[in-house]
Amino acid sequence: MELPPQLNLLRPLLLLAYSASYIPITIFRLITSSPSKLLSWSSFQHAWFGNFWSWFGGVSRESAAATVSPLVRGNVHGVVLDIGPGSGEWVYLYAATANKVTKVYGVEPNPEHHAALKRRVEAAGLKGIYEVLPVGAQDLGTMGLEKESIDTIVTLQTLCSCPGPQDIIKSLYPYLKKG
Repeated sequence: MELPPQLNLLRPLLLLAYSASYIPITIFRLITSSPSKLLSWSSFQHAWFGNFWSWFGGVSRESAAATVSPLVRGNVHGVVLDIGPGSGEWVYLYAATANKVTKVYGVEPNPEHHAALKRRVEAAGLKGIYEVLPVGAQDLGTMGLEKESIDTIVTLQTLCSCPGPQDIIKSLYPYLKKG
């Protein structure tokens, strides 16, 4: 969605409005499938963001692909830590670098994204290479991931939605191999 330059200041407000428009559908879906999730703010947030991202993830990818694709294709190798892959909008990029990538750990704490992420992993031919870790970046140690075991860390359209992005980045450095 390209706005005239004068209206760029409205972008955050439009994003908030689009996001808010997914509240009613989220409530309806939860009432009809998992009513108990309405009693937990965290569960509701996951469901709400999952519903919103099912639309916005693709829109967001389209607008960023020209910049992101060459960065990923030219720089990932070895064991990759994919922080916040969401529903897998960028997974296809790892398939394009399959000769350089040996393993990808997709660190995604939102369970609402896992099914779509796994479908995209399979569609990209990355089954057995791409593994979904159902935790946040700060909890990687609980998944048995060893320090100094990662060659490349990728964060695409993720840190902007995380509280304390600087702390998250600091917590990831020990996982990188030396050199």
